Amino acid sequence: MTSNRPETLAAIVLVAAGIFASVAVAQQAGGPGQTGGKDFQTEWCTRYEALTMAASYGIRQGRTEQVANNRMVVVGMRKGERVKMTLENAFDHCQVVKLDTI
Repeated sequence: MTSNRPETLAAIVLVAAGIFASVAVAQQAGGPGQTGGKDFQTEWCTRYEALTMAASYGIRQGRTEQVANNRMVVVGMRKGERVKMTLENAFDHCQVVKLDTI
């Protein structure tokens, strides 16, 4: 029997290099909360981001509804009144467009 040790070692090195290259490509592609490529969740206001913004305005018990790709509505209570907050995506961040009492 002949030993295939050099070929096996070479195969292991190639597999390891492929793993590191895949990780490097994935880091460049980016994703939610990472640097790199475009984060597709920033194309619209997420429910979490909309509820966080609503809470910062004092709105409690908020319910969200996405009414368009770039528009989110939060309905909740603020100082004993029922309110509706409309948020839109502008320049890759969520901003409040209007706050109405219902």
